[in-house]
Amino acid sequence: MKRYILTALLAIGGLFIFIHPAHSAVVFEDKMVFKINTKVFSLNDLKTYHKMINNLACTYDESLLIKLFKDEFSLSKLKLYKLDNKYSVEQKAYFSELIDFAKLYVYSTSQTVVVDPKITKFFLLSAKQNKCDVSSFIENGEFTQEMQEILKLEIFVRSRFLPSEKNGKSTADDIKKALFTARNLMSSIGRQIEDEVYW
Repeated sequence: MKRYILTALLAIGGLFIFIHPAHSAVVFEDKMVFKINTKVFSLNDLKTYHKMINNLACTYDESLLIKLFKDEFSLSKLKLYKLDNKYSVEQKAYFSELIDFAKLYVYSTSQTVVVDPKITKFFLLSAKQNKCDVSSFIENGEFTQEMQEILKLEIFVRSRFLPSEKNGKSTADDIKKALFTARNLMSSIGRQIEDEVYW
């Protein structure tokens, strides 16, 4: 019965408060924002991606993702992840801007992307050297699942839009062309992949 109730709540994008029966304390709160294809993105999902992309930018300042979504994932946007009964006009406008990112993310998951295990050590070392947030890593030094997803997306956009890149280095002209091509693809993807907002 509880499973059916949860499914129903997910479908309508409600406010979720899960209570542990042994402690009767709130342990998790979330709210659905939009659905892309069959994947539902919640407030916590988007906030986590925001954090992971900024962590990526700190450890790897050549990140193409942060160049593509610089405005959407600026630190000033964190205030818009406030959990409330209703989304404000400002939140709705902002989350609408994130739909392009979410569609690119969903599209990339249908592609084959492999993350070299050696990259993990490089990023962990870079994070420590640059005094970045290390919440992208778990205790054994591996990436969290969310950071792994963001890194796969970074690898996808770089391989797709910077195919001639040498040793991770690109010219300003290469980046300019890559961003132009990426935005054209996102426009095309936007027309092909369905979305549904929960407000």
